[in-house]
Amino acid sequence: MPDYKVLGGTDPATNPLGILTEGIGFPLRVVDESTAGGNVTITTEDLLLGDSEVDQEVVAADTPFQVEFGAAQPGAVVSLDVAGAVTFHEADEFTVRILLIFGRVGGGGGNSLLFGRVLLNGTQIGASLGTIVDDTQDVQSEIFADSVSAEINDILTVEVYSDEAGTFNGTGGLLHLDSSLGWNPSPSAEIHIVRAVAVAT
Repeated sequence: MPDYKVLGGTDPATNPLGILTEGIGFPLRVVDESTAGGNVTITTEDLLLGDSEVDQEVVAADTPFQVEFGAAQPGAVVSLDVAGAVTFHEADEFTVRILLIFGRVGGGGGNSLLFGRVLLNGTQIGASLGTIVDDTQDVQSEIFADSVSAEINDILTVEVYSDEAGTFNGTGGLLHLDSSLGWNPSPSAEIHIVRAVAVAT
């Protein structure tokens, strides 16, 4: 494991720990103080897992819709409403993973050019997700995975639209799939939010 820096004490074995700033490749929360010193244990805290098991289709070309992630979920750190908006109730660094299953229903032939994006307080973060769906049997998954620095009451949303450049513009969206063997469904969209927590033990 790479070396890490601890601010607030020259010797972690005998001094309270400060903030673990680097060494594992993703952001960490403030390290808990330890009056006796000791090792630092890094754990992942699951905060939100939501998915939609219904199709979410566009209504017209160049008209974005907000992606939904299933039932509303309350939470002390993050919460999800029924319209798919995530509200952060603590300021922190979060790892956000979003799965979108693009597809199209309707006539065969032609194609739909579909885009998705993630927004924080209405401003896009990261690159857009884009795909070309050639026919009604074509289903493609796209994943957004990134670190998001959020403040209290920040709101994260996801949008999808069908670009007018497609020959079947105004068609397509996010599709779910059901298993004939009784397996869990493949959702049209899924969101998973975690954060890394360093605890002095």
